[in-house]
Amino acid sequence: DRKKPHNGETVIALLDGSNVVIKAFFLEHNNVRLQSSNPTLSPLLLKPNAVYVQGIVVAVMRRY
Repeated sequence: DRKKPHNGETVIALLDGSNVVIKAFFLEHNNVRLQSSNPTLSPLLLKPNAVYVQGIVVAVMRRY
């Protein structure tokens, strides 16, 4: 049970108490960068107090 994600891990994060995103987490120079797996989307750069990590993704199940 880890509470804090490591850089590069995928997280489920609540932003400003209203929006939920699933993105790669990076803590950089006192900011949090949330990076989409879609390269056409810009990363989100936020202050740590604006991001609440609700969980760390540990597995992805796909049905083909």
